[in-house]
Amino acid sequence: MNHQTRQLKGVPAARPLAIAHRAANDLHRLRAAESLGADYLECDVWLYQDRMEVRHEKTIGRLPIRWDRWSLEWRGPPRLVLEQLVAAWRGPGALLLDLKGRDERLPGRVLQAVGDAAGEVPFGVTARTWRLLEPFAEMPGVATFPSAGGARNIDALLRLGRRDHWTGIAIHRKLLSAAVVEQLHELAPLVTTWPVNDIETYESVMGYGVDGVTSDSLDVLAHVLSERAEAT
Repeated sequence: MNHQTRQLKGVPAARPLAIAHRAANDLHRLRAAESLGADYLECDVWLYQDRMEVRHEKTIGRLPIRWDRWSLEWRGPPRLVLEQLVAAWRGPGALLLDLKGRDERLPGRVLQAVGDAAGEVPFGVTARTWRLLEPFAEMPGVATFPSAGGARNIDALLRLGRRDHWTGIAIHRKLLSAAVVEQLHELAPLVTTWPVNDIETYESVMGYGVDGVTSDSLDVLAHVLSERAEAT
């Protein structure tokens, strides 16, 4: 297993990392994950109608509809925006901004939204569109995690080779094997995985040598943090 304790740009030294999936999409869940002590509080960020909306649901053009895999709803009250999230952050965990879509304006708008809080509100960025991470490459303390959700993504990462500005790689659990994790460690120092929503799955993925887990379950994250504390 890859359990080394190593301080990387903007990343806590303790392993495995505990990442609260979508915790920062909602301020109530944000508070719960902050109280737990999760390392990262993840949220989904969309540039939509000139707003940096924080939500997982997708939209259909300008129609008043939001949808997800198992839900469809008329767009209700205005959604949380990134500026509000940054103002609401208390810590100790850092925000992990999952940049959604392919809009090349996203990185610049993220930096505008963080604004004067930059340096005071720790954050990292992840994205399926990897080029969106490049503007953050030289920013002190900002970790970058290209995300891989399918086998083609793994092949593409291996073709690209190592990128010095990649802090880690986030990989879907269905793609995991010890061999894949070993290959990805050649490309970036950290490998994290999602979704890890029960203890059995957590123990399984740790056997592959990952450095962190992303979970919707605060109980699983509490277990991760408890085990980590006992090991120190």
